This record gives sequence, structure tokens and C-alpha cells, in this order.
Amino acid sequence: MGIGKRIDVKRVLVDQGSAADILYYDLFRKLGLFEQHLTPAAAPLVGFNSQPEWPPGRIVLPIVTGTKTLQIEFLLINTPSPYNAILGRQWIHRMEAVPSTYHQLIYFPTEHGVE
Repeated sequence: MGIGKRIDVKRVLVDQGSAADILYYDLFRKLGLFEQHLTPAAAPLVGFNSQPEWPPGRIVLPIVTGTKTLQIEFLLINTPSPYNAILGRQWIHRMEAVPSTYHQLIYFPTEHGVE
């Protein structure tokens, strides 16, 4: 897909209330990705304002957290945001993670123990 290097991404929101994993367009471009890397989105997103918005597409990217790597499908959103990405319930469940909003940490099991 053209991504050969590991990039440390900051300002990622882990949102237990989000049903989708979201990648914002600014990060999409900084990763060197283009529209030809996308596949069509299956359905619109409905946010706080209850207005449906069709994502330009979706993309599967490897996400490395600690010693764990998962292939995550993101919906691309072209709207301003203070975040680069949102990792929602799908990512949390696949990681088997326990987010602690109080401690601002995420705990998850690995073959080496809890990270």
C-alpha cells in the first residue's frame, strides 16, 4: 500500500462511545496516502448533530500499540478535528483493552503479560 515506515501518531482519542474507527484527512495525507488507497464506505456516519455524512472511503492500516499490532479498518473523515484519529469500540474490543479515563491509560493483555 505504500506505507513502509513506522510513524508515531499523537493526538489519538480512544473513545468507548464511538462505533467506528476514524482517520482524519490531515493524517491521511501526512501518511502519504491518496484516494486510490481507499475502498468505498458502506454507510454514512451519523454524529452528534444527527446529520448523516458519507465518508470519502475506508482504509485498513496496521496499528502498533506496545507489542501488539492489529490491522484496523478506518473510515476517512474530511472535517477539522483536534485529533488525528479516533479509536473506538471495535479497536478496544480487538485489543481486549481496558481504558481508564481517570488514569489516562489503556491496559491490554499480550503474550508477555499486561501492557
